[in-house]
Amino acid sequence: MNFIRTAFRVLLLAIVVAGLTACGQPGTRREQAPVVAPPAVNAEDGTPAPAHDEVAGWAAVESGIHGDATRGKALIAKYECNRCHAGTGQPAPDFLHQCVGCHQRIEARTLPFPKEKLDEWRRQTRHYITTPSLAALGRTLRPSWVVSFLHEPVKIRPHEEEWMPQLRIPESDARDMAAFLTMGAEAPRAASMADADAARGKEIVSRKGCFLCHEFTGASRADVTMEVPPMAAEAFATGHSQAPDLRITRARFRPDALAKWIRDPSSVRDGALMPALGLTEEEARDAAAYILSTPLAPEPPPEPPLVRLPVLERHVAYEEVAARVFRRSCTHCHADPGPNGDPGPGSTGGFGFAPRGVQLLSFPGTQLGFIADDGVRRSLFAREPALDRLGGTRLVAALVARHEEVAGRPVPEVRGMPMGLPGLSPEDIQLVETWVSEGAPRL
Repeated sequence: MNFIRTAFRVLLLAIVVAGLTACGQPGTRREQAPVVAPPAVNAEDGTPAPAHDEVAGWAAVESGIHGDATRGKALIAKYECNRCHAGTGQPAPDFLHQCVGCHQRIEARTLPFPKEKLDEWRRQTRHYITTPSLAALGRTLRPSWVVSFLHEPVKIRPHEEEWMPQLRIPESDARDMAAFLTMGAEAPRAASMADADAARGKEIVSRKGCFLCHEFTGASRADVTMEVPPMAAEAFATGHSQAPDLRITRARFRPDALAKWIRDPSSVRDGALMPALGLTEEEARDAAAYILSTPLAPEPPPEPPLVRLPVLERHVAYEEVAARVFRRSCTHCHADPGPNGDPGPGSTGGFGFAPRGVQLLSFPGTQLGFIADDGVRRSLFAREPALDRLGGTRLVAALVARHEEVAGRPVPEVRGMPMGLPGLSPEDIQLVETWVSEGAPRL
């Protein structure tokens, strides 16, 4: 699957290179009013309320974000951010706990295992191959956004299936972690765009090939011929997959750093995937003005609750569920203990979660249930009245809850699964629910 996605991206680039010609001249400069975002209003008393999507008053908002960086460093270790990210300030974990590092070695076929085994693993670990470094986040990201993202992650990269898992990070912890991750950054500066031309920026962003990689949900684009930036196919594929939706830039990115980033990303952060496009300083400011101020259509409404399918009118045994669901989406984190390897954070704990002992790799493992908050093992298949709206049992509820999380409706009673990935199809959930309704039989 990952190979197919990469091939598609390379093909896309080839088509663009063959079909587009570089043309279009910058328009005549016009006087433009300053870019000023309306202040957020407190609904209770009508006074201005801090909001991290303001542009004009962003410096005051960010200056009010305080946290304990020393405690934040310890929390980075507690939540094991180094299992997926570089630049955490923590030493690299041992190999068995390098989630992304292991995935990368499987993808590159550099692990000393037979080809057949690596091929099988590649299908199971096709996600989380590339993750951003957390080093020097404060140069580009707003502390208030880092706080909100750690507390309640949102999907920012529309071309990737995976996104930051929803860990149990309280806002107080998120503030301290953000303080550490943005430590040493320059103090926020006012980001006046009084001399920038957002209309011209729209033409520049559209012409310079930015939309080859980026989405800009809800924004209009200029009808101009697109230039193709000089990028190797593999670099393009990686950049395309990691490119965020520009819609969230106003909330996420430091307005005082955006123009410099657009002009030369590598001068702002080492290892930047985005290429320099040869823009002048004036063009970069115009592009920043467009991204920060162009009117956006309302966001689409969230997905409605998942409509569960009725249980199947046939027998379902463990092996069918294991082959179609567990081994494809679950057993990577919920394996059984063995003489070698790590059974996964869903079994032994990790990322701030206590050990739950959930084992789905074998039928006997499924019968062990999970370790509840009180330390007692309970069945994954027993009805829990608090979960009736989600399917009634812990296993089914976790699968339904993931759809709720993706729609922006986190479920306090249960963590959605698979974490950080799209929810399972209604048909796969139907299969699991049928198996559970039949007593979770082995045969």
